[in-house]
Amino acid sequence: MVLYSIDRFEGKFAVCENLSSNEFCNIPKKDLPKGCKEGSIIKYDNNHYYLDNESTKNNQNQVKNLVNNLFKRD
Repeated sequence: MVLYSIDRFEGKFAVCENLSSNEFCNIPKKDLPKGCKEGSIIKYDNNHYYLDNESTKNNQNQVKNLVNNLFKRD
């Protein structure tokens, strides 16, 4: 199983970061599950992509906490 974070969309592709190797790759949009957007975490397993809602939410919370700490918001 491999985890990717969707960085952005360009044309027919999602530009994704492999969360293990930090390398970027292009994944065809047609191969992604419905509901994916920038910042979504997807996992690749058994030749299929799955939206990982729990990891996506955790990642969003981490980013929010980093921004709040940076600007000292509570």
